[in-house]
Amino acid sequence: MAVFKMGTKTVLSQTGSDNPTWGANAPTGCIINVTSTSITRASSQFTSNSFTDIADDQSNALSVSVTPKTNSKILLIAALGVSGTDYNIYLRFMRDSTAIGINTNPSNRPAATMSTYGSDTSKTYEIMPTPMQFLDTTPGGDGSTSIVYKIQIRVQSGGSAYINRSE
Repeated sequence: MAVFKMGTKTVLSQTGSDNPTWGANAPTGCIINVTSTSITRASSQFTSNSFTDIADDQSNALSVSVTPKTNSKILLIAALGVSGTDYNIYLRFMRDSTAIGINTNPSNRPAATMSTYGSDTSKTYEIMPTPMQFLDTTPGGDGSTSIVYKIQIRVQSGGSAYINRSE
């Protein structure tokens, strides 16, 4: 059994290979769990001007499932390699079926977490590193219900986009 104490208060304990158990005295701001996913294959071509889930060419989705406890905060971090034609490309985070971290006053543009621009015709082999992050401060949850986070993509009408490959 391993026990981590701060002063005289037990903060974290673990028995054998069981997951650690946080005590009632756990300090605030602790990272309790890390979940990740990746797609290592190239995506198919995205041409929809409606938001579409990102998946690779084998339909492996770019999504994670978490089960937050009450008052949890979820930090989403993504790093994508994006390419496309000479049009706008929009990306957004989703919590289940709700778009989060989006521009709430996009004027005549889609409400997105971020946008980038496809390569012009002289740079058709360019892949743009596209980092995204958002702190979800109100995911809900009581420790018994899972939430799926994912990233969606859409392109300006007439354009196309790719993940993990050049145009």
